[in-house]
Amino acid sequence: MKKPVLLLLAGSLASLSFGQNARLVFNSSALGEAYITYGTAPTTTTYLVINNNAANAITELVAGNGNIVSEHQNNRIRWRNLTTTATPFVVPYTTAGDVKIPFTFNKTTAGAGPGGHDSLSFVLATFNHQLVPGAQWDNTLYLPTGVTHMNDFYLGSPDNSQNAVNRFWIVDPKAAPWAYTTAPNTTLTFINDDVQDIDNVGGVGNQDVIVSGDALQAQRFNPGLNKWGDYQSVTLGSASATAGGRTTVSNVLVTDAGFFRSWTLSSTTNPLPIELTSWKGECDGGKVELTWSTSTETDNDYFTIEKSATGDTWEELARVDAAGNTVSETGYTYYDENISGLSYYRLSQTDVDGRTEVFSTVAAGCDADYTEIFNAWDNGNELQVVVSSTDANIYDLILTDAQGKVMLNRPSQAINKGFTPFSLSKAGIATGLYVITLQNANDVMTRRVFLH
Repeated sequence: MKKPVLLLLAGSLASLSFGQNARLVFNSSALGEAYITYGTAPTTTTYLVINNNAANAITELVAGNGNIVSEHQNNRIRWRNLTTTATPFVVPYTTAGDVKIPFTFNKTTAGAGPGGHDSLSFVLATFNHQLVPGAQWDNTLYLPTGVTHMNDFYLGSPDNSQNAVNRFWIVDPKAAPWAYTTAPNTTLTFINDDVQDIDNVGGVGNQDVIVSGDALQAQRFNPGLNKWGDYQSVTLGSASATAGGRTTVSNVLVTDAGFFRSWTLSSTTNPLPIELTSWKGECDGGKVELTWSTSTETDNDYFTIEKSATGDTWEELARVDAAGNTVSETGYTYYDENISGLSYYRLSQTDVDGRTEVFSTVAAGCDADYTEIFNAWDNGNELQVVVSSTDANIYDLILTDAQGKVMLNRPSQAINKGFTPFSLSKAGIATGLYVITLQNANDVMTRRVFLH
């Protein structure tokens, strides 16, 4: 029989803390008896604080017999490990179905921070579709805070949840107020319960393609680019099948510049969409010059360029033959001579087997500088705003209610050339219709958005 320890919320924050010389010890000789179980649907954040920099601060007296059941992003562990390096810190996570999925982080550099009792912490969590019963296939129904999609951010290309496991991990050394100012170089090891990804619902064509033993890779969400699969500072880990229908992805090396908090695992043959090396559009002598490049190509058949006046309805502009197979950087150029004001362009790539991947949108034209609020929506956690501009500029961003009351004010926001995304907190803002305004001394624009 399980012997669970329940962490129940009381007030705005619950915390169970183990001091510098104390250890959390799972003392059980039988598998499945020693458990810490968080609440299943917390409305506020619960922290299990490990205030001990030793690797054995969480100890299983019998290896594999400790269990921490989380299954919500608000159920967090804060491990204050100071500057200890070259030591694997293991969190004995277990699924709600009693499958062991321990998570390991091993720092290879010390990192840096302001010092003090509460600094230099890793904040950790993991969860899956338990948040939304019956939503195993569609990961978009239980995204981590700050993650906006499982596909390309701007284009609405098909949800690629079926090629990702139905689990997310939070790995955050930059959580205020305990952040590293420079995060340590860290090697991560993820373990996934693949059986959960086989027994799914969603109808024909919506089943996860992940099965036990599939080759998986770790992917993180870059909120600055609003992209999955940004590998500039991440070395892909190695994957291996693990007993009991699990897959381990190990040796995932992350440096300070690449430490983004939200992670998942995806199929290596159908990863979440990744960015081209470059993709841009600029006016050149009365024509729009569209250029892009790839770092490698495998069985790449052709590229498709689509054009839109509004960013909503698209028409095919051209197809450009691809290099096919190459491991060197390859550049492409196409000129659009039919120019009338600002237009939006998006690029897609089609393999020889017919599989298509859609990349990001660029805005370009040959008229005067142009800026607009391209899109705005409530993702359930935050207000998301995307601004499109042909040139860099500075604007004040203001959110007002229907009566004109200012609910949020962000002065002097940098608007970049192309697309600039913003994530705005909805804290203290009621359901209703609101107006987003961008303004400076020379320009003003508005867009309405409904917050729910």
